[in-house]
Amino acid sequence: MAETSNKNIVDKISTNFKNIEVIKNCTDQLSEQKKQKLGFEPYDSVINVEQKGCGISYGDSILYTYGIDTCTGVAIVDDEKSILMHLDATTTAAKVIELLSKINLTSNLQVLIFPGHSKKNGQFQHEELTKVLTKRNIPFLIKNIPSTYGYIKIDYDQTIEMGTLFEKEYFSYSNKKKNENNKNERK
Repeated sequence: MAETSNKNIVDKISTNFKNIEVIKNCTDQLSEQKKQKLGFEPYDSVINVEQKGCGISYGDSILYTYGIDTCTGVAIVDDEKSILMHLDATTTAAKVIELLSKINLTSNLQVLIFPGHSKKNGQFQHEELTKVLTKRNIPFLIKNIPSTYGYIKIDYDQTIEMGTLFEKEYFSYSNKKKNENNKNERK
């Protein structure tokens, strides 16, 4: 029964993506070769979140994006799901908020905004997003990517990792029950 309702939610979200121009639904898996190169296990389900894209996981996949330089990464976790977005200057805060309003987030959520290192004209204007989040009393944290070629990863247990080839920082949101269930499923 839970699988059917989860599938319905995923189908509904996919439909919502079609109605939001600019932000695409990323569901493609990283190739086996890319997984190996980045240190993932062969059995890992890793959704590659591309530029101008958004990936959603219900604890069944790792979300991963890289190349955050002039772009901004946004990681959101709540009790049920993880969301990762890779946004550039063509994406407006209004489009992000429109998509998030259709995803049906729970009240217990964490939002992390990761502006890229480069401050060129091509960067997503995250200040507009933070104004809307503040107005709606949604807590958020801003962590700058320390240098070029930044990446963001949200693991099965909703641990968020951000960094570059040389530096890593961790922000953790933990749901112990989910964490134990995912470990059992992957064995």
